[in-house]
Amino acid sequence: MQTLQELNALLEAWLAVGYQDAPQKSLAGATPRQVWMASRQEHPPRTQPVETLRRIFLWQETRKADKTGVIQWAGNRYEVDARLARKTLTVRYDPYDLTVIHCEYQGQRYPDATPLVLHHHRHREVPNPESPPPAPATGLNYLTLAQEQQAARVQAQHDRIRYATQSLNPANPQEELPHA
Repeated sequence: MQTLQELNALLEAWLAVGYQDAPQKSLAGATPRQVWMASRQEHPPRTQPVETLRRIFLWQETRKADKTGVIQWAGNRYEVDARLARKTLTVRYDPYDLTVIHCEYQGQRYPDATPLVLHHHRHREVPNPESPPPAPATGLNYLTLAQEQQAARVQAQHDRIRYATQSLNPANPQEELPHA
């Protein structure tokens, strides 16, 4: 697997073959697809703008700006809006990217802080991304098998009996019907 498209194709195959239509004991024998469709009728999905969802997962802390409107945080220095000088404000941030710091004071949003000195680009509590050791090869690839099964199912759907071209004579299925 080399690309995101290949990964998505394998995930789709696994969902189609190994999950969505498999009865689950935890769902009283129903399939996830059946439960999902029933729940969509009772509770249609709600959508939110991506920015709203992103902000939900931001970390936050409080910092006091000095008289020049500068905060020191996470080993870095940031300049905030001049109206926030000497105020204790809430900073919201993505712990993986400390270049963007959102500022709030008494529930009101202000312009983002401007980085002045960046010594650290990620929060100290966030681990450095390390690649996990490769898993030992077993010779089996469940996702590839699921993808092959899905392809066979799709092919079987395309190869369904077409009654207009079939014979009523089971001994010779290709024999044409007699014309009256």
